Amino acid sequence: MKDDVVGAVVLLLFIFHNLMNGRWYKVILKGSHHLRRKLQIAINLLFLVTMAVHVGFSWFMIINSVRRKTGISGTSRIRTIGLRILAVLIVAYGVHASFKREMGSKLFIYNPFGNWFKDHSTVVFLIDYLSIMGIYICGTHYALKFIQKQETRAGQTI
Repeated sequence: MKDDVVGAVVLLLFIFHNLMNGRWYKVILKGSHHLRRKLQIAINLLFLVTMAVHVGFSWFMIINSVRRKTGISGTSRIRTIGLRILAVLIVAYGVHASFKREMGSKLFIYNPFGNWFKDHSTVVFLIDYLSIMGIYICGTHYALKFIQKQETRAGQTI
C-alpha cells in the first residue's frame, strides 16, 4: 500500500516537474554541446527505457493494486477488450512518436539532439515520451505473459 502511494506521488511529481520546467526543453539546443552532454542525453534515454521495462515487469502487480483500490473483483470481457485496444493505441502512437522524436539516433548517439522541438508544447512532449514508454511497458508485460504460458505448458507435458 505504501509503495502504491509513493509511486503515485513520484509520478505526479515527475509530471508536475516537467510541466513547470517546460521552458528548459525549448532552450536545450542553445549553446555548445560536448561529448559529455551527448552521452548524458543517451544515458537519460536508456534510463527511460529501463524504467519502462521495470514498470512492465511490475505491471501485473500494478493492475491488481488498481483492482483492489477500485473494488473491481471480477473480470469483464468488455473491460479487457477496451483496455487492450487502449494499449494497442498507446503502443501505436508510441511507435509514431519514437520515429517523430528520432529515438534510435538519440539512443545510439548518432544525432542525440535530433528534432527535439518541432512542437513547443510540454504536454505533447510528455505524451510522446510516456507513449514511447508504453511500448516497453506493454512489450515487457506481454513477453512475461508469453514466457509464463510456455513454462506452464512445459510443466504440464513433463
